[in-house]
Amino acid sequence: HKSLQNAYENLASALLYSGRLDENLAILDEMKHGSEGYDSRSSALAKRHLQLGEYHRAVDLLETRLMKSKPEETEFWYGGYYMLCFVLLQIHDYPRLTELCRLLLKAQGQSANYYADVYAMLSIAKRRLIQGQISGNAIQTDPPTHSTGFNELSQAEYYLSQMCNDPGRIQPLVLVAYAHYISGDLNRAIELGEEALGIAVRNGARRQHFTEAVLLAEISFRNHDMDSTRFFLTEAEGSLGHAPNINQQDLILFYYLKSVDKNVPEAERSELLALSRQTLDAEYNQLRRDDLR
Repeated sequence: HKSLQNAYENLASALLYSGRLDENLAILDEMKHGSEGYDSRSSALAKRHLQLGEYHRAVDLLETRLMKSKPEETEFWYGGYYMLCFVLLQIHDYPRLTELCRLLLKAQGQSANYYADVYAMLSIAKRRLIQGQISGNAIQTDPPTHSTGFNELSQAEYYLSQMCNDPGRIQPLVLVAYAHYISGDLNRAIELGEEALGIAVRNGARRQHFTEAVLLAEISFRNHDMDSTRFFLTEAEGSLGHAPNINQQDLILFYYLKSVDKNVPEAERSELLALSRQTLDAEYNQLRRDDLR
């Protein structure tokens, strides 16, 4: 029954995000696939793969299931591609992410949260492509200009402004703050990052709290403000032992920024740099595709 499967998915998600991985897996074992296409069990399992850094497994699962689904056949169709976008963002597959975001923006009647996230991810993808981090030849991209990605970012800000529910604002704020950062608007990135940090603290969203604290530390470091860098790294450290499944790419940066602080003893700095490299190597090995490494 669909409502029962939805309840199972919600329970599986709650267990996953609280770090109760064995119980999450037990619920997944109880769930049944409702179709050959994308369904509640596919969604719950893809979330687990993403949280555990098993990116190739998440992509394989989502693309296999979604290929067997059609928009008119299942309400999960847009939700599945929406989740796939988050995986593609994590593995830096910006050409594919650009393509999917454009597809998802054709959807009608979705939530402000949905549109804020998708527009922000599209802005990030387009900016990263023109910054030359990877080749954009796989798809047709807009001619590179300094304004590329800003129209999408403005749209993301508009939909963000329509959201009143604080917990629901955290993820879009995280994305929009990061989009402003890579676009060079550090002041706006700081403003939104601090807002996201405050909401995360109030709602106990430790994973997002860690992400935003590290972003703000990175911006402070870029601004040559080591006092603020240390402050935000201390903020991040407060979540490190309490947040299950920390984003490993945030952790790489966290260790690195601590390792370059000359107030930290040399031996500890060397250990932190080694941890940063170790985490980087593990994340690198998860990518599985040479063009994304």
